[in-house]
Amino acid sequence: MNRFKSILIITGILIISAGVIMAQVTEKDYKVIDYSTKIEKGESLEKALLFKGEKRIIAQVTLREGKSLGMHTEDIPFMVYVASGKGELILGENEKIIVLEAGTLVTVESGIAHDVAAKPELSILVIKLTGDQGSSEKHDHK
Repeated sequence: MNRFKSILIITGILIISAGVIMAQVTEKDYKVIDYSTKIEKGESLEKALLFKGEKRIIAQVTLREGKSLGMHTEDIPFMVYVASGKGELILGENEKIIVLEAGTLVTVESGIAHDVAAKPELSILVIKLTGDQGSSEKHDHK
């Protein structure tokens, strides 16, 4: 009889575990992000919000004609992924200049003053893991 109870208990655990493992993935569980890998004609600065979720924001920023964003800081860490073009990520007061070209991925800690400049055109994805619905951005335009 004990053997029968053990088999029933184990079978029950397996059925419950299988239900958890086989949870259905729905459209709300993921999103394929479409972004441009070509720089078309347009304004010297264009920003497009691609995704805003519970704990992350993804935007595409395109700079043309040597445009720069201006020195600013972020209150949260962020990542820059270069979708196309060439440019520079300037950290601090020209303390470090990182060459940006298609495929480059850079992560930057919060509170670091930085600027992004096109050389001559640049399109980047800015990825912020916010921990909440928003973010704070401080610009110091000169």
